Amino acid sequence: MEKYKALIEKEFFPARGFGKLNLSAVKKAIADCRKICRNPASSIDVMLFYVEMGVKFINSYGDIKQPFYDSGETVYEDAVKLIIEHGLQEVFNDRSRGIVTRSSDSGYGFRDQLSNVYRTYLS
Repeated sequence: MEKYKALIEKEFFPARGFGKLNLSAVKKAIADCRKICRNPASSIDVMLFYVEMGVKFINSYGDIKQPFYDSGETVYEDAVKLIIEHGLQEVFNDRSRGIVTRSSDSGYGFRDQLSNVYRTYLS
């Protein structure tokens, strides 16, 4: 699980320079984790981590390209659905809400979409 988080973090915040934001690399890390991790909580953790890194990047550097917003919204909703499916609301509710709260400075309706997903499934 930490391996996948490191791959995702590197796309947003590498040790040197600026993040490349290679969406295909991030999607591959998430897909690989979902295939390999037997514990659904591990997959959810990595998925939420991706969205958290996106929010952190936006808050640090400003808006990103629309495909990243779309991807973040999709991954967030998929993670929340897995949370419900596996009865992990107590484990991930605060973290999921925190993502919405921290996304307040984002564009393209990103926060609105995350908020809608949170309200629909977790509140």
